[in-house]
Amino acid sequence: MGSNLRGSIVMDGAEVSNLVHECRTATVATIGRDGLPHLTALWFAIEDERVVFLTKTRSQKVANLRRDPRLSVLMEAGTEYDQLRGAVLEGSATLDEDPGRLRQVAVAIRHRYAEADVAEDVESSIRKRVAISVEVARVRSWDHRKIGASR
Repeated sequence: MGSNLRGSIVMDGAEVSNLVHECRTATVATIGRDGLPHLTALWFAIEDERVVFLTKTRSQKVANLRRDPRLSVLMEAGTEYDQLRGAVLEGSATLDEDPGRLRQVAVAIRHRYAEADVAEDVESSIRKRVAISVEVARVRSWDHRKIGASR
């Protein structure tokens, strides 16, 4: 893809925000001990335009983030080439094990994915968990729907 075309498919901040709000699953990449990426798919919530998620305290991604807080989060949509959209949020993770914060994130995630009253019975979903907030330093994005308009 030429540099002129590449520049024409980049999404602006509002378009990236809309994509993140539309996406149901995030692919999170952390850096493994051997330097290779460790990828996992997660459900997430959005708080003040910041992606947050819960994961098990003893998971590989948490071990990786405790060693190196850098991560990338991929959000993508579209099934045909001319409909592909995506954004990679690059930055660092902030880990939080405060029970109040865990409850807050658990409720936000349940609210995003469920229709029922989600504030009840979150205790089981926060046991042995850590909340992770993504501090975005850089965004890479593309929207192939713009290709036709740029030709």
